[in-house]
Amino acid sequence: MLNIEIEIDGKKVAPNKAGHALEEAFVSTAIGRIKEIVEPIQCTAHKQRPKIKVVGSSLGSMEIEVEGCCSELIELVKSKLQ
Repeated sequence: MLNIEIEIDGKKVAPNKAGHALEEAFVSTAIGRIKEIVEPIQCTAHKQRPKIKVVGSSLGSMEIEVEGCCSELIELVKSKLQ
């Protein structure tokens, strides 16, 4: 299963706890889109899935970080998310 974390201003936040309804909707939509793109991806060499972390000090500054078992997996995921 794909692991996605949300961090706002250094604090982990569950999508349903993001506070403002608009923020919650944005976060939920973003997670849904990331899942659509990344969920099918698995490293062919190591059979591992990537870990996705969404971080930022506010919703306007959110960035996606990708971790994985190897650079090939990380680069593949990054290319799909662009």
